[in-house]
Amino acid sequence: MSKALSPSNRSFFQRESLVDFLLLFVLANVVFGFLDMVFGPFQGMNPVVRVAVLIAVSIGLCRLGATRFRSANSSISVDEINIEGWNDLTLEKQSFYAQLERPLRRQGNGYLMIIQANDISSIDGRYGKHVGDYFLSSLAKRLGPTVTEGDKIGRMDRILFGVFLSDRTQSEVELIAKRMCGSTLIPLADSADRARLSAFVGYTEVQSGEHVLDAMARAHQALAVAQRPESGRMASAAGRKIEAAG
Repeated sequence: MSKALSPSNRSFFQRESLVDFLLLFVLANVVFGFLDMVFGPFQGMNPVVRVAVLIAVSIGLCRLGATRFRSANSSISVDEINIEGWNDLTLEKQSFYAQLERPLRRQGNGYLMIIQANDISSIDGRYGKHVGDYFLSSLAKRLGPTVTEGDKIGRMDRILFGVFLSDRTQSEVELIAKRMCGSTLIPLADSADRARLSAFVGYTEVQSGEHVLDAMARAHQALAVAQRPESGRMASAAGRKIEAAG
């Protein structure tokens, strides 16, 4: 079982932001006092203005610290997130559907993405199944910089897996899809060859309370469109309208 962000990390700035602000306010006051003593740039400043400046500086530092903290902790590698059945090739699709039921009921809107590895059968035939598995693992690692704590990932068969993306805009989802379907040459150990890794991606927006099978059907339809040569390996579905997104 892999780890996700701990509750203490998730609530750090909610629980301690006031303490952080007060400490930074005191620190800013000390720094201003030092500057007054050495350079005197704040001598004669109106006390009200001085306090307002101190408050503004303290709030800015608090927000900067919170942003950096969240940026450092919002992205977690595929190895660190709980991916039920990722290494279990016998995983039933229903298991991933079950994972999606709760976020679809409670987390509000999101996006469902289905990713299918491209040309793995030819890689298996030419280099061996172990190389194909390595490619699948490399494809999964592309998600590392984009997967966050509220997302759900499930492997649906050997070359197909699904991702539920919460709290994303459409443009953010499009960037993730482009990242996943991008083509990369990967060098092979003990060989001068390099094999090409790419994927097809179909995705759709889902609404809170929507039945998971309805959302999955749209995502599969988008995936079928993504496999057409003119689609650029990615497509999106909005209601009954399915468009190539590449």
